[in-house]
Amino acid sequence: MRISGLDFVRGIAVILVIFRHGTYDCFLQHIGWSGVDLFFVLSGYLIATLVIREFLDTGHFLPGRFFIRRGFKIYPAFYCYLIVALITNFLVHQLTFSSSQILAEVFFIQSYFPHIWTHTWSLAVEEQFYIVIALLCLAIRYWNPRLVKKNIWAISGVLMFILGMRIIICYPHRFDDEFTFMYTHLRVDGIVVGVLVAYLVRFTHIKNWVMPYLLLWLIAAGILMIPLVFTKTGGFIMNTFGLTCLNLAFGILVLIGSQWTLKNDASKWIRIPVNMASFIGVHSYSIYLWHLLVLQELYRFGMSGLTYFVVYFICAIGMGVSASYIIEYPFLKWRDKLFPTYNAQQIKG
Repeated sequence: MRISGLDFVRGIAVILVIFRHGTYDCFLQHIGWSGVDLFFVLSGYLIATLVIREFLDTGHFLPGRFFIRRGFKIYPAFYCYLIVALITNFLVHQLTFSSSQILAEVFFIQSYFPHIWTHTWSLAVEEQFYIVIALLCLAIRYWNPRLVKKNIWAISGVLMFILGMRIIICYPHRFDDEFTFMYTHLRVDGIVVGVLVAYLVRFTHIKNWVMPYLLLWLIAAGILMIPLVFTKTGGFIMNTFGLTCLNLAFGILVLIGSQWTLKNDASKWIRIPVNMASFIGVHSYSIYLWHLLVLQELYRFGMSGLTYFVVYFICAIGMGVSASYIIEYPFLKWRDKLFPTYNAQQIKG
């Protein structure tokens, strides 16, 4: 069962990424990089929710089955993109890449090694997170809900540890105009925040406090997003405390999205854009994969400015949605047939 609020948040995330990589200079382009971190928080929430539900429904967790189900979601769409992009670059642009770059893409280690595309590193972060969470679950022999408070404190400790690592890494570069990094251990805290939100939703009464105090939650998220607007992208503040604040803000948005649905009596001026963003969110993975190849190929037609961006935006979404229906959906149907979820009401990844 899909959650419309989370689909809407997904849609916002991929739209931010599309703006970031586009050539149209505007506010959304400047902050668009944060869409990747919003995806991280979403991923952490969804995967942790799946794992928690399996533990509570069955009393155990099967890592092999987990990886198979995630594999049906991630690998067919990604490897199809990989093959098409490599062939296109070779035949059309006479571009070739080193075997090490290709292997980094194939084995999802782009966050640590030289790779080909500028956006696939985030897939490596998520894939490596799947491995870690599976190993952690293997280490848990007994699931005791009474220990949840300790788990929440442990997760919070991990967030502080990651922040500490970022401070140590970034401090020597505190005067640089821009210092960027994509190492998993420095960017995974967005996923950890998502895990924390999943814990809070499942084991506390926090979800009962969301909609009645929606405005306060939104104000808190807005305050936490201040570094995104007023600090320099790639600067010391943004790379350290800024990223932590941003991930916590996105955690609030995911929390709201997990409890929010659009009312049937909503105005069409609200319903139409929300439904459009939610539709984009449903197909966000394939849109994310293909948007840069679309941007690259459209460049050959000599367009520029706003026209170039609008065509790119429409074509990126169109290509992603098409790939979603042609590649993603058939494999997801086979997955659900061969490896069905334990709970029919479980969130689909």
